[in-house]
Amino acid sequence: MRLTYLTCWLTVVVLSSGVCQARMLDVPGSFATIQLALDSGQSNDTVVVDSGRYSGPGFENLLYDTDKMMWLISKWGQEKTRINVKTGLGFIACKNSWEHTRGCLVIDGFTIYGFDAGVAIGDGACALVIRCTFLSCASGVRDVSYGGNNCYIDSCNFFRCDLGVEFNDNSWMGLWRSDFRDNGTAIWFSAAQYGYVTSCNIVGNGLGIYFRHFDFNDSVTKCVIYNNYIGAYREQTWPISDTARVAQLVVGNDVFGSSSGQDYLHMPDLTGRSCNISVDPYLCDTTLASHTVASISPLLPQNNYCHFSIGDVSGVACYCGDVDVSGNVDISDIVVLVSYMYTGGSPPVPLEAGEIDGSTPIDISDLTYLVAYLYLSGPRPPCGG
Repeated sequence: MRLTYLTCWLTVVVLSSGVCQARMLDVPGSFATIQLALDSGQSNDTVVVDSGRYSGPGFENLLYDTDKMMWLISKWGQEKTRINVKTGLGFIACKNSWEHTRGCLVIDGFTIYGFDAGVAIGDGACALVIRCTFLSCASGVRDVSYGGNNCYIDSCNFFRCDLGVEFNDNSWMGLWRSDFRDNGTAIWFSAAQYGYVTSCNIVGNGLGIYFRHFDFNDSVTKCVIYNNYIGAYREQTWPISDTARVAQLVVGNDVFGSSSGQDYLHMPDLTGRSCNISVDPYLCDTTLASHTVASISPLLPQNNYCHFSIGDVSGVACYCGDVDVSGNVDISDIVVLVSYMYTGGSPPVPLEAGEIDGSTPIDISDLTYLVAYLYLSGPRPPCGG
């Protein structure tokens, strides 16, 4: 049960703050809706939502006043706790009656899909969003303030949204280890005072990252920005006053394979500067939230010249065409593939490693594709990616 770690964390916070009356507010057990539980909660309380699919009043268009510190968590994780937003502005809006509050809301472990913003952060508000998935929405996490707020996002997924995350004016926002696939725009920097994005996978979107300008401290570091229509874009109406500063803010990324041919548009091409590279990342699968790469991937510290990890990589797994799992694609893979297809030999592990041409099932076209790649300068096997 995933609640154990958060329960320990809550205990530490409660004891360190001298508050001994923190409560667990169960939804839908003790409270019929999330909104009722939030309204009834006090600082250091935790709202725990059981597994299920929720929608309608009390589960969408929620309002939370961050003058108090609370946790909103799912009991069994984002795969089993889904919020279907059908009307209004989204799942939850965090607000505050004055700036520089000590309160905050931790949102942990939900899949939120449909309609407008998943989480909206207003002036002076504070939110920590972790282990959530935002699916088919207008925007996943959106800063709607113009007077500043604090928002931190960690280990989240953003799929098929018009906009994944928006950083707005005068805010302090951080984004770590999150995955962006098939969105219109993955990340939008308007003019955050201190907005930073670190170790994210930004793959297969229309626009990877939008910068309004570089006059603030918005930074993007150690991200893989791959197979988007445009990798990184700067709005032309804001001239770059200091080109060197751009290289200080955009550091250690792999920006590669933009289908428009524009890895960087209206901004300096940073390839070869500040540890930025432009090399095929060799992701195992670019269609899913996969965090595994081939052993030759430049995202691994041993394979890039700055020797640090790029993107959110969980480990080395498949290498398309590496049918015998040797770590290389060579003649032995052809032998194993022929054996599997015609003499009852062992199948590739994973099976997708043998789907050389990107389609199922494994057949003669995969063998032909592999031979062409190895000996006729053919294209790299896609394996569905």
